[in-house]
Amino acid sequence: MLEAFAAVTLIKYGLWAVAMNIGAGVVGDPLNWQNYMLIFSHGGMALQALSILLISGLSRGIY
Repeated sequence: MLEAFAAVTLIKYGLWAVAMNIGAGVVGDPLNWQNYMLIFSHGGMALQALSILLISGLSRGIY
């Protein structure tokens, strides 16, 4: 249960941060290197959460 909560939280926050940074660029705010670092690091956080879900689900026989 805790793994699922962690994964959902990582996905939510990871995708939210990516969307907010990209959205800021779309509306005209200049994106600097910190924005790109946040996009890549939070995107990686969401991918990490997907791997947690896949590994924990496969190890328990849940597909």
